[in-house]
Amino acid sequence: MSENKVLEYEMDKRWESYSPPYTQEIFKISAEKLIAPSGGVPELIKKKLERVRSVYELRSIDFELQAVAEHLTYVVLELSLRMKFEEINKKTTKKSLGSLLHWAKKEGELSISEDRIKFLCGLRNDFAHLRDPESLHGTLSSFLIDELVKLINELFRDSSDTE
Repeated sequence: MSENKVLEYEMDKRWESYSPPYTQEIFKISAEKLIAPSGGVPELIKKKLERVRSVYELRSIDFELQAVAEHLTYVVLELSLRMKFEEINKKTTKKSLGSLLHWAKKEGELSISEDRIKFLCGLRNDFAHLRDPESLHGTLSSFLIDELVKLINELFRDSSDTE
């Protein structure tokens, strides 16, 4: 029988300044905990989140891949909102992320404040229209990914989900 092995790559040197010392195994474990869809999340969204998790794990070899994972998580959140909108309204939509978040709040699908919507959309727009490569969110991406995954889980909560 073959064992699942972690491929070993040279770690990005920027991680050396962080404590405790990071290993690829630590990155794998943290990615699994951070990007964990709940039971009610549709399979399509779970598969998209698996891709996010894979990219997020690879931040060990390229520090900036955490920003790519953040961007992908925003894409998955928007896809999730569109799916929920179409499920409820039986029609497609071209609404923006902000409009979809406001819709989900109004419909009681998400418990999110107006300030939080403005904050998340502002960060996403800053990222999407990057003016300076130094403006990437760096390790802040972990907190944003966590927030976005929680919104996805809330959007597709079911009776088997507990918090």
